[in-house]
Amino acid sequence: MAASLFILLTSASVTPPLIRPTSWTASDDFNWGSTAEVPQGPGGGRNILVIPSTVDGLVLTCNASYPVEWVFHHSQLPSHAVQRSSRGRWLTVVSTTRKSDSLYDEKNFEYIADIRFMGLSNAITGNYTCQKVGSEFVSESVYVFWEGTSPPFLTQQGQNNTAVLDTATNSSVLLCTVAKPDVLVALYKFQTNGSTWTEIKKGSGVEYDSKKGFTLTNLPEMLGKYKCVANSDEKDFTTVHVIPSNSPEAKPLEFNDLIKRPAFFGYNKQTQQLFCCSRSTAPKLMHFYCDHPVTCRMRKNALLNMENTSTRNSSCSSVRLFLQNAGIFRCQGDGIDIVREYFFPMGFQFGFGGMYNRNRTAEDPYFSWKAADPSKMISLRYWAKKIYVGQNITFGCQVSSYYFSRGVRWAIGWKNGSHILVKEALVNDTRTSGPVQWFRRNINSLVVTADLNLTTIGCYAPVWNTSEWKSQNVTFAVLPSIAPKILGSAGVEIIEWYVNDTNKYIQCSVFGDPVPSVTWKKDDKFWYKYFRSTSNETSLTSRINVTRVSYGTHGEYVCTAKNVGGIVSKTYKVLVHEKSSSGVVVVIVISMICLVLSLTGIAYLVMRMKNQRDIINKLAVSAFKDVDVVGNTRRDPPDPIFDFNTQNVIQEDGFNHADAGSYRRM
Repeated sequence: MAASLFILLTSASVTPPLIRPTSWTASDDFNWGSTAEVPQGPGGGRNILVIPSTVDGLVLTCNASYPVEWVFHHSQLPSHAVQRSSRGRWLTVVSTTRKSDSLYDEKNFEYIADIRFMGLSNAITGNYTCQKVGSEFVSESVYVFWEGTSPPFLTQQGQNNTAVLDTATNSSVLLCTVAKPDVLVALYKFQTNGSTWTEIKKGSGVEYDSKKGFTLTNLPEMLGKYKCVANSDEKDFTTVHVIPSNSPEAKPLEFNDLIKRPAFFGYNKQTQQLFCCSRSTAPKLMHFYCDHPVTCRMRKNALLNMENTSTRNSSCSSVRLFLQNAGIFRCQGDGIDIVREYFFPMGFQFGFGGMYNRNRTAEDPYFSWKAADPSKMISLRYWAKKIYVGQNITFGCQVSSYYFSRGVRWAIGWKNGSHILVKEALVNDTRTSGPVQWFRRNINSLVVTADLNLTTIGCYAPVWNTSEWKSQNVTFAVLPSIAPKILGSAGVEIIEWYVNDTNKYIQCSVFGDPVPSVTWKKDDKFWYKYFRSTSNETSLTSRINVTRVSYGTHGEYVCTAKNVGGIVSKTYKVLVHEKSSSGVVVVIVISMICLVLSLTGIAYLVMRMKNQRDIINKLAVSAFKDVDVVGNTRRDPPDPIFDFNTQNVIQEDGFNHADAGSYRRM
């Protein structure tokens, strides 16, 4: 009793949190307006917001000088939180932020907790409380009427609920809340003897509050079946059964923390599967995503009504968990009934530019807040193999949005041991503000221009539910740079080509550390076509390839090499010529000579062939007489004019007739 009184007295001296609307968006409009002037319908007041159907999204911001969290009091919201609106977006999202000018001056820390409502479902209607973490006595509440697409106006429209009769006060509360405070709600009771519904008028023993429902006190025969009807619309109703407190149905559903061997659960890194096994048949495994411990707590009660959402096989059930997600699950079966949250350590899930790192090695998730290693919930990297003086280096710090608030701070360390805290305005927090918050990249980036005295970069992340900071640091050496130099002769290099020459190129060889980047210009315009570059650690060769030279190839080409050490350029002047005309004449003369020689040779061959044909013709018309030179004693008298013997040789037209013997003309 004394301890409770001390808490109350201490809480009374603490300023409660401040709740205010800070942003909203109209229906079918994704543009969020940052203004406190949120459109409201009639019936609003202090700590009461009446949100009309023209509003599709709303952000409530809670500010305090201590860590704060949102709590949801209306009992049905946990089940609603796992429903989706007609536009497929989650209804509620929670995020936290810490603002600070120092890492150590806790008195000047500002803690912020945002809750974002989205969609057109009137299930958002209810009471929301922002309280000091772990203390319900320091709090502030706001009730939100969310019209959405009403009618129906009853937030529990079409549902069958139960209400317990409190025997001590002889009263019971029937949950018949509505999305607008001016909606008229009538109460009916089912008469079992006549099988009819009888209206129960408001008055003595019957009170109605649009934020609470009907309160029945000291009525005769209070047990039974009731029906709430909104605006006389028989389709807009909710039924409530009032039951005695000793009824089995009156006992609230509770979670058990039960594991009896050989039942067990775990995570397979190779398949990225969460598995749960019972002692006999496959257990039920139900799972929800949630990006923050507050929303996981909000959705926990939805696990009371178990529905299997997993793959079942033999005695085990499994569900795949994505590395960038957090969530909550329940496994219920023979020998096992557990509820666990889960979230993954940071392995830098996203690469430079925000693209998801599919090559990231899977790691075991944490199944409780106490089991988490804070140092593994931060991943700090930079994208450079070496760092040089004057180089702009981008550092990326990815932190778990499940473990940390927004408000990452950067620190820079120098060789003399001093450190400075970077102003928040210079830091880019790339955590997205879209509706699906568990896919937030939550990558904070910092760009630093390096000098020789720079040694360390630190990333400090605020734990969401305490005033602590957790950090990671990277240490490196900054190297002096070597200005780029283009190899080859100085000045303008003249290159002469002829039209239709093929496979020509202009080559620019560059040296420097770090390796310079090279750009080309032709006649003062950037040239992007047909050039290739190859490099090693300190040099680079860039080449423009010309497949066939044309008149358009003519011009001035400038190769520019640049790194953090400087910039240098070299000009190549390409001259394109016609082929020489004297060479053409020589080719023509030679061709004519060859033609004449060819014709002469052909004429000579034709004459030779003609002479040979004449000789053959002469021989064909001549009569030859056989002469026995040795043994023939008969010999014709010699012709005084033609007297030849066997030794005579006749040479005519290249033919040798030594074997003709003696003959005479006939």
